[in-house]
Amino acid sequence: MILALLLLALAPPPDTSDLEGLLDASVVSGASNSQESVSDAPATVTVVSAEQLRILGLRSLDEAINFLSLGMNVQNPLHSVELGSRGVLLSGDYGNHVLVRIDGHSMNEQWDGTAYFEQGLALPLEAIDHIELIVGPGSVLYGGNAMLGIINIVTRKASDRPGLMLVAEGSLSPAQGLDGAITAEGFAHPGASGRFGIGWASEFTLFGTKASFVANAETYSQSGPSFLFGPQSVSDGVAHDYGPRSQSPSVWGGRASYATSVPALYAKLDLGDFSFSFHLASYKRSTPYQNAWSNSTTDFDDPNSFERDRWLQLDARWQRQLTTRLSTTVHLYGDIYRYYSQDISSDPPVCGEVARCLNGSVGKANWGGLELQGNYDWTGSGTLTTLVGAEVRLRRVGDQNILTNFDTGEDAGSSPFHIHDEQVLSAWLQQRASPVRFLHLNLGVRFDDDSRGGNNLSPRAAAVVDLWKGGTAKLIYSAGYRVPSVYEAYSQEQGLLASPDLKPERNYSVEASLEQRHGRTHFLAGVFRSWWRDLIQQVVLENGDRQYQNVSSIENYGLEVAASTTLEPFSMGMTATAAHSRDGQHLELSVAPQIFGNAWVSLALPGGHAASFAVSAVGSRPADRAFDGNFPVTPRAPAAAQLKLTFSGPLLRNLDYRAGLDFNTGSVSPYVAGPNQGQDPDASTRPPAELAPNVRLTAFAGLQWRFSP
Repeated sequence: MILALLLLALAPPPDTSDLEGLLDASVVSGASNSQESVSDAPATVTVVSAEQLRILGLRSLDEAINFLSLGMNVQNPLHSVELGSRGVLLSGDYGNHVLVRIDGHSMNEQWDGTAYFEQGLALPLEAIDHIELIVGPGSVLYGGNAMLGIINIVTRKASDRPGLMLVAEGSLSPAQGLDGAITAEGFAHPGASGRFGIGWASEFTLFGTKASFVANAETYSQSGPSFLFGPQSVSDGVAHDYGPRSQSPSVWGGRASYATSVPALYAKLDLGDFSFSFHLASYKRSTPYQNAWSNSTTDFDDPNSFERDRWLQLDARWQRQLTTRLSTTVHLYGDIYRYYSQDISSDPPVCGEVARCLNGSVGKANWGGLELQGNYDWTGSGTLTTLVGAEVRLRRVGDQNILTNFDTGEDAGSSPFHIHDEQVLSAWLQQRASPVRFLHLNLGVRFDDDSRGGNNLSPRAAAVVDLWKGGTAKLIYSAGYRVPSVYEAYSQEQGLLASPDLKPERNYSVEASLEQRHGRTHFLAGVFRSWWRDLIQQVVLENGDRQYQNVSSIENYGLEVAASTTLEPFSMGMTATAAHSRDGQHLELSVAPQIFGNAWVSLALPGGHAASFAVSAVGSRPADRAFDGNFPVTPRAPAAAQLKLTFSGPLLRNLDYRAGLDFNTGSVSPYVAGPNQGQDPDASTRPPAELAPNVRLTAFAGLQWRFSP
């Protein structure tokens, strides 16, 4: 397929079709906070359309990333997924190195910077018009968290699909044995998921002004599949108890399951120059195994152990073209976020004299801000434009560590609740210029004064050269940063010291690419290099205490290619990334694949039906405890591919279907499961690490009914 795509890149342009037009989403806004073509954007951007989501059977943002994006890849620990870019993935970061925006509203919460890419995104897929996946640092316009990249999601307008819409979708996956093995017995006890949604869109007149309203609500729930783990025991001379559901009190293992629940509502009202949005959601999930960064102290398969995020987001925006050359935006927003987790443990080293304890965490954040931005077109033709903006953000953040007697509810050593009132003052400038017809320059800088993260300057310089018809070359320098989280900077618990003087993490990147468009055929080849400094890690001090410090760095470089074309009735595409990433000790980055890519092909069938096949592949990568777990054999997840076959189309009048199969060739993921996260290197016998399983096989089907008034 790769060779065919490269040859087709030089072939005469094929005939266009409706599907080609949908796949050729050429206008983006996330890279410059302004409308521009993909070729002119000062970044490498992959655009995923709503039609691609439907035809390829993609049921969440993380699937769209793995099967379609260039440079980004997701690893799944059967929990909230982890996102990497160009060979850099920082395991356990809760997504806080990627900035996610929905209609211009930042989704990263202000307590830990968390963003979610699976069902936890809590945005109904039917609300999405397109997704812009932007790789490389982008703090120049958006501030913190935009280090690995930016995900800019644009929702549908009421005119795209007016009327009522109902959605029902579900899936089944067989229970699995050790190391993800699929057996005949597993089909008798499958895990299942279900998604049910309703949407409404309408255009009307309100107070004599043209208005439109779009709302989508859904509920998603998932239970299982179950997996077989262990047995594992820890030979550290301490008596352990892993709860009543384990194989025995001192032996961790058995059959375990997990669950997810996500109710969500997203609504948007456009009224003349005003736009208002409302987002309400909850994300509750559990993990079927202990690992280094989630549920690390819980009893085996205890249904009372879970994590939950809840948030409310309000957004108001006024945009007006004041003159033929001057446009302005006033953006007011407010967010409420609550995090809660609890791990139930019977283990004496965790609970002390308490038989069963609840070890939990509470995080709270309220924030709001005002953003002003103006854009002036000096020539009236778009060849010289200046964008100037300023923002003030106020936030109240706090957290607490909880330790109680699970049976009585009595406190067993909880910390006090810590509150911090903070502010961020920001200003940015972006200058776009086309001094000659074939040269497009984009220069920008942003300054942030953050009461937790200090002063941060984020520059960007990009040059785009039109070499020949359809041929474009780009050269880009950009920078990003992330301020320490509240937990990293201020939390104090048993054995953990506060680190109020932590510096922000920083990264810098240079990249160059050559892009060729010939009709609906597209080819891109690029190289990149990045430097990461002052990365925050938890270290053990000489006295045995722990503390977060700026101790790590990363050197990263590589190359990437992408190609796509349409040859009726077929459409196809592929991407591939090869990277070399090493930390300050010249070690591979755990969990982060250095070689990965995807390929897809769809076939338009008579009557509006379609069939598609997609592949997402990753190379071998070290497990999360590969270099600090003291295992006799360095744990690695082998190379694997995820395959997706989908059929879709009309079933009855106004009723569409899609159905398909997912299969993962890899039986395990790069995450160590169980209590042996870091064994005693002096032990005479130490078993190899047990890696967490992948969900191997899933069958899914869904219906969508539309009624247009």
